[in-house]
Amino acid sequence: MANIQTSINYSVDDTSLQDLIIKDDVETIDSYAFKNCRLLKSVIIGKNVTTIGYAAFADCTSLTSVIMGPSVEKIERCAFEGCTSLTDIIIGSNVVTINSFAFAGCTTLQRVTIGPNVKEIGTFAFTNCKSLESITIGSNVQKIGSNAFRDCTSLSSVTIGHGVLSIEPDTFSNCTSLQIIDIGDNVESIGNGAFNGCKSLQSIDIGPSVIIIGYYAFNECTSLSSVTIGPNVQTINDGTFKNCKSLSKLVFGDNLKTIGESAFSYCTSLSNVTIGPNVETIGPCAFYKCVSLSKIEFGPCVQTIGYSAFSYCTSLSNIELGPNVQIIDRYAFYCTRLQSLTLGPNVQIICQFAFSGCTSLLNVTFGDNVRIIESDAFRACSSLESIIIGGNIKTICSSAFEFCTSLSSITFGDNVETIGDEAFSDCLSLSHVTIGPNVKTIGKYAFNGCTSLVSVTIGPSVKTIDSSAFNGCVALQNLPNI
Repeated sequence: MANIQTSINYSVDDTSLQDLIIKDDVETIDSYAFKNCRLLKSVIIGKNVTTIGYAAFADCTSLTSVIMGPSVEKIERCAFEGCTSLTDIIIGSNVVTINSFAFAGCTTLQRVTIGPNVKEIGTFAFTNCKSLESITIGSNVQKIGSNAFRDCTSLSSVTIGHGVLSIEPDTFSNCTSLQIIDIGDNVESIGNGAFNGCKSLQSIDIGPSVIIIGYYAFNECTSLSSVTIGPNVQTINDGTFKNCKSLSKLVFGDNLKTIGESAFSYCTSLSNVTIGPNVETIGPCAFYKCVSLSKIEFGPCVQTIGYSAFSYCTSLSNIELGPNVQIIDRYAFYCTRLQSLTLGPNVQIICQFAFSGCTSLLNVTFGDNVRIIESDAFRACSSLESIIIGGNIKTICSSAFEFCTSLSSITFGDNVETIGDEAFSDCLSLSHVTIGPNVKTIGKYAFNGCTSLVSVTIGPSVKTIDSSAFNGCVALQNLPNI
């Protein structure tokens, strides 16, 4: 047993050292003091040591036992990093700070007792402690650094004390055995990727103190089945619950305003969603490929439905958009099984491919404020039988209703001025068309391949009919002219 009787501020070269007692007259164990003492098995730290320095015991791969003296206040960066035989550690009652990487890569560490006065756990402090099974973070801990418990793949339960205000980015990322997380009553923010890849986590209750949930915070939590979002969360950020394939129960708080990009994409078990009363924006791909989603209730404040927000929600059959929806962005409901569609009174723009590929869609009711139907908006809606173009629509853009093979009836609103290229191309069931009174232009291939079309009535305002507008209309005997 080696006895060190003076202040330790140098590296020990004795690689045969196995057992170490640091006597009471030592106050500081300096940086690298015992780094790479690979035969060192046990350490007793004297009662007057206040600081364990940077990498002081790093890579002591045989170290199994550490007894800390009562005066230790600070465990510096990398102090015990790579001590791959260490199984237990008791953090002394006076330790205030566990610095970054302090116990990183201690792959056999199973049990950690964090002293009552610890206030800060540094970044990556316990990362890659693959055998660590549970952790209780005391009520005096105020900060847990980013990645602090990342890749602790055996960690199954975590209790976060009331002093913690923020769970930093990737704190518990890839803790694949984590089943239970008790988020403290005072946590205000959950950082980006905080629980990313926690594949065993089954439920999460985000309490009233939480204001911010970061990007991809619960991404790839594939066992997560129930989420309750507290009343003070205003934004669910991009990818927050992406790939939570077991998520079936979702409760939004009343103050939620924004659902971010891909927030719930690939949540393949989600069947029913009620959008909160104050949600204004549903972001791009928000519910992309939620293949079990069959019912959505839109809150009254939704204004924008983003790009591909509900694309490939193949169980979605009926929706009624909220009264304040103004923009339905590109691919918003692409390839869903919608059967009927009522557009709210304030919808102004139906963007490209918004309802394209909705092969079960039978009827559409356009609100009075729709101004533009963009290109391909209803392309290949092969079951769509009839449409009434709203009174304020001026432009039907290219391919808007192309390949609507069951479409047999079109009523044009009085303000339609332009029928774009291929707008009704290959509408095989269309037999009679009366062009609205204010239509001025009929574009290229506008009614191309409408093989059942037998009559066309041209309004008085038409000035231009492209020569290919009625190409392939083999049943049309009297081609319209100006």
